[in-house]
Amino acid sequence: MAEPPNASIRAYDKEEDDKVVRFMIGKSQMEPLAVANLRGTMSPVVLSVWFALSAVIIQFMGWWPSGGHGVWGYLTPLPPLAASAVPVMFFIDWLNRPYFEEQTRIVLARPDMVDARSYYTRSPASGLWLLDFGPKFVGLIALDASLDAQSDETFLDRPRAGKVKWSKGTNKVASIRHFFVEEVYRPSLVQDDLLKHALEQAFNANNNVQKVKASASPLTPYIGRSLRDAGFKNVGKGPKAGVLAWRNVHYELTREQWTASKPSEL
Repeated sequence: MAEPPNASIRAYDKEEDDKVVRFMIGKSQMEPLAVANLRGTMSPVVLSVWFALSAVIIQFMGWWPSGGHGVWGYLTPLPPLAASAVPVMFFIDWLNRPYFEEQTRIVLARPDMVDARSYYTRSPASGLWLLDFGPKFVGLIALDASLDAQSDETFLDRPRAGKVKWSKGTNKVASIRHFFVEEVYRPSLVQDDLLKHALEQAFNANNNVQKVKASASPLTPYIGRSLRDAGFKNVGKGPKAGVLAWRNVHYELTREQWTASKPSEL
């Protein structure tokens, strides 16, 4: 009988990781679009519009339920209901999609995506760690403690020729730039282990790191829950976005809070 595969966390250090890491980061930015579309479609206002549109079509076509054709006569409203849902869902997606596509474009154009291996080795407290389940890559977390940890600069508006030069050093405030785990593995809370590993590496590798910042979307609740369970505190919210005007939540964890949350050693 074959043994079940083991989960392991390793540092990004292979050239063959590059494409799958880029894909996973892009996926992490676009995945919430499906959640946003579902929540938008199921909101009371949109449901009211959907049913009103369906009623107009049914009235115009004269397809209200009728007993004149047996059981089938009571099913005549179903096609208009299904048909009217299509433009409603398309409209919700049309409103939501630009935000997620723009965020994906920005994230993939940041310096850490140009050469992840070089970028995340500038500080001993930085790192890009991958979560493997057997031979399968199922998640990642990237913690930036470099001198550029608070920068959101991209190469979209400032193209540079030749090699990119980065200064080495450690910032007092680190940032979690990427955090993602495949949906099927989230119920096991493996994301908590991934976050714990990154925090231990950051705080233990360099005493200069005094705080770690992170952001989480309400569309990806597993990230927010993991951050809160690790001791992160809510320090504010970002601007409104999308049909339902959701706002990303900003979190912080200080070295003192991290130390206090660790179990005492006997």
